[in-house]
Amino acid sequence: MSEQPRPAPPGWYADPRPSPPGGLRWWDGTRWTPHGWPPGPHDGRPGWWRRAGAWLIDGFIVAAASWLVTLPVQLDFQRDLRVAQERMVGDPPGTALATYWSDVLQAWSERWVWVGLLPALAALAYHLAMLRSRSATVGKLSLGMRVESASGGARPSWSALVRRVLTQFGPGWLVIPVGFASGSAATIVLLFAVAFAWQLLDHLWAAGSGRRALHDLASGTRVAWAS
Repeated sequence: MSEQPRPAPPGWYADPRPSPPGGLRWWDGTRWTPHGWPPGPHDGRPGWWRRAGAWLIDGFIVAAASWLVTLPVQLDFQRDLRVAQERMVGDPPGTALATYWSDVLQAWSERWVWVGLLPALAALAYHLAMLRSRSATVGKLSLGMRVESASGGARPSWSALVRRVLTQFGPGWLVIPVGFASGSAATIVLLFAVAFAWQLLDHLWAAGSGRRALHDLASGTRVAWAS
């Protein structure tokens, strides 16, 4: 009794119903999917602009959820900042700025768990839970993408996902606690600049021929079209 041939593994193959000729279509391991790719130089993976769109969607979701949960603390924090601004009136510029900065540090140190730690933990939980359970965040799902292991298309392990998320967002999460702990406005500005540069470099790296961002390379993952 002859052995049945095994189906081809998931991947991009020549479109069996090309329109136009030369395109690719995603085979999910059992059937052809609706996801096609036009002819031309490509590797069959989403471009960086689509990934950036997913990043914006996810950022809005996490920011909105964190803002709602911490709203009472945020309002209280803003009241303290207004009081600090009122105290600056009439003081010499140098003294006023030093006093204001001291008040800001004091107000933040009293609420750092809510305004610094909690939003970071919420973002970490959101990305890890979605990537592990659905292989994609809401942003990626809405734009037809998923995250997979670069070595074979399987769902990434927990350790790979932790490396992925921390490499992508870790530098930005460290800005507020490290910057405020330093007590220096210049240090905070510098850290924000470094974190922004890292985010920009990380995302633009996916515009290269490999279509993989730095956090993809660090975690052994890649972004593919959802089947």
